[in-house]
Amino acid sequence: VPMIAQAGHLGGLAVGLAMGAAFGGVGRSSLAKVGWSVLAGVMLVAFGVGAWSPSWRPNYHSFRGFLQLEEGATSEAVASLRRALELEHDAPELQNGIAYALAQSGVELGEAESLVDQALSADAGNPDYLDTKGWVLCRGGDVEAGLEWIRRASAASGGKVDEIEGHLSSCSAAASSAQ
Repeated sequence: VPMIAQAGHLGGLAVGLAMGAAFGGVGRSSLAKVGWSVLAGVMLVAFGVGAWSPSWRPNYHSFRGFLQLEEGATSEAVASLRRALELEHDAPELQNGIAYALAQSGVELGEAESLVDQALSADAGNPDYLDTKGWVLCRGGDVEAGLEWIRRASAASGGKVDEIEGHLSSCSAAASSAQ
């Protein structure tokens, strides 16, 4: 299950309580039982709609975006992460995610560099952000500067992150073929 909706769980609790009251004898009259049943139905519909697509929450779009990025759907990932960033301004992990997705696609690299620079201003030693900066530069043709940033990312992660090490190899190969 890629995402578990908290609203769905809370909705289930609320509807369960209302249905228990409706069918468990709360209220002596039939009219009260009908009222509780209607309330349970309304709550079921309301929470069901809210749990189906909680698009008002930044995390909804963030989770979708990072999942889409893992699946290689970079343009969809960019759209989802942009929406999350609209809802949650100045989130470095989202800025970095958008920058990385743009770098993977090889598009809008100027914007990607600006976004990763913002993320780095919040956490200058984050290996993921350092790697993204290097990857953006490599994809934009500035291989030497890109390699320097990716080397910093590799050192910061202790050389234990396969993706960073892969970028180091890919960018190095680009440098070798350019010479």
